Amino acid sequence: MGEQAHRRLVAILAADIVGFSRLMEDDEKATLSSVRHLHRDIFDPLIDNHGGRMVKLMGDGAIAEFASVVDAVNCAIAIQATLSAQQAAVAANQRVVLRIGINLGDVVAEDGDLLGDGVNVAARLEQLCKPGAVLISGTVFDQLQGKVAVPIDYAGEHRVKNISRPVRTYTLRLSGSGRPWRLRMRPHLKWGIALTAAVAILAIGWAFWAERRPDDMRTIAVLPFNDLDGNERWERLASGLSEDIITDLARHPEIFVIARNSSFAYKDKSPDVRQVGRELGVRYVLEGSVQARGDFLRVTAQLIDTATGTHVWAERYDRSPDDLFAVQDEITGRVVGSIASPRYGEIAKDSRAVARRKPPSSLDAYDLYLLGTDRFQLGTRDDVQAGIDYLEKAVALDPQFARAWSELGIAYSVVGTLGYSSDADGAMRTFRQDTLHALEIDPNDWVALGQRATLRAADGDLKGAGEDFERTISLAPNDADNLALMAYNMPLVVGDAERSVALAERAMSLNPSAPSWYSAALSIAQYVAGNDQAAIEAALKAPVHGESLMIRAMASARLGKTEEARALAQRIRTEFPDFTVDSYMRNWPVSSKEAIAAFRYGATKAGLVSGDGSTAAVR
Repeated sequence: MGEQAHRRLVAILAADIVGFSRLMEDDEKATLSSVRHLHRDIFDPLIDNHGGRMVKLMGDGAIAEFASVVDAVNCAIAIQATLSAQQAAVAANQRVVLRIGINLGDVVAEDGDLLGDGVNVAARLEQLCKPGAVLISGTVFDQLQGKVAVPIDYAGEHRVKNISRPVRTYTLRLSGSGRPWRLRMRPHLKWGIALTAAVAILAIGWAFWAERRPDDMRTIAVLPFNDLDGNERWERLASGLSEDIITDLARHPEIFVIARNSSFAYKDKSPDVRQVGRELGVRYVLEGSVQARGDFLRVTAQLIDTATGTHVWAERYDRSPDDLFAVQDEITGRVVGSIASPRYGEIAKDSRAVARRKPPSSLDAYDLYLLGTDRFQLGTRDDVQAGIDYLEKAVALDPQFARAWSELGIAYSVVGTLGYSSDADGAMRTFRQDTLHALEIDPNDWVALGQRATLRAADGDLKGAGEDFERTISLAPNDADNLALMAYNMPLVVGDAERSVALAERAMSLNPSAPSWYSAALSIAQYVAGNDQAAIEAALKAPVHGESLMIRAMASARLGKTEEARALAQRIRTEFPDFTVDSYMRNWPVSSKEAIAAFRYGATKAGLVSGDGSTAAVR
């Protein structure tokens, strides 16, 4: 008797050989040999290596399941990398080339097989996929959010048989100008395969690095500092130390520092720094560790030249835990003095010439701040509220912790503008209060300064808002998050949408694994700039909330896609009933003339209406 059928949510990988019938007709014996090799030496070991299970093998392909979408995508990348490297020396008309589709869906497991729409969609994606590529569904994309080391491009919506809604699709960019991809293999894989694939990947990575690095070579990645005690709290504090060093380095206009999301992809790994240099396009890597030893804290740091793998310097700091932030300043100053030009090295030594954010007085408050920031930046309603809870505990513990106040203000602005509360006005009042309080404590907190610009605009002071934006950018010209925030705010508040597009793209270059809210910022800038298709593509990569659906609806309407725009407007009413365009424009505020005109026209054509349903949700 067969196993009892049951349902489960899994990632399904479907692969097939392009032109299998033609290959069989041309040389049946060689083709069957290649297929056996494909199954034995590539599919089986790589699927096992990534925690998957082979569901079925067909003559020209395979279906596998994974508990994790990240594992499924990394497995697909590894399969295409290995096969491409192996087939490089084969004549073009005899090469075995794969198409791979991946979907996350509900399936029925019965007698070792998988059935249902989840499998059907994966198979359809494989058919739509270009040869040698990997095509993923929107449900897979939504779960990745910077967790794989390749760029992902929107590939449009497609109708799939027996599925009522179109399926969003995205292509993994496995070659070209994007970040190179890494192949992770277990030792039991054959050395010939691993070596061939590694050579091909390293060649791609080197070309990418040479193309992307700035000429002055003042480029650096700060890897997450390791916690040698295995303590969860100290692990967060070690990561926070690394992130703050990144933030401090980003203040210097000569230093190109990779943002946290990208450099933290190496967390809990022991990468070769030369490989890190090639993958992230940097000349230097800073790495270190944190260890609590009785009554003192030991912090080690070392700056490494990725071109040679040699140490520029290494230092050990034995201090009281309360001196953690002083150690952070010393490490930052040492890095700047080592890689910046003499002029900027001297500036870094003069604390009066470099704006410094005030550190917290309590490590416990700092820990709560880290917990809160990580949660609310995930962007969902529940995560934002959890982040607010942590941040409120942080400021209660340390009322002079300016950064916690400014982050708390931003969290409340998210609640007020994205339809996450029925009391949007109350949330925006709290945003104002917390932002201004942060600046009272620390006038050099550029996060709060950028947010104050929006408040000035709401009060009618557009000149003051513009001044705040410019000072914010000057305080941290290479801080990816800061630039993305400015790209989010400036086109709506003071205009200059084209510059905002450039700021968002600059932020993404500093942060190749940028979180999805960067895409939301880019979508706003592109829409106000009049680039409707680009706005839609960016909004599709942003979190799904009232704002991103609004941008898609308005941009679609301006492109003449009336039916699609109306469907998106209905989704807003159904999924985010507290969100309206007029409240969004009032609370942000949307005050630039070009943005007001763009919203008025787009919202009207899309059929977006205000809360009472009587007038277009514009002012």
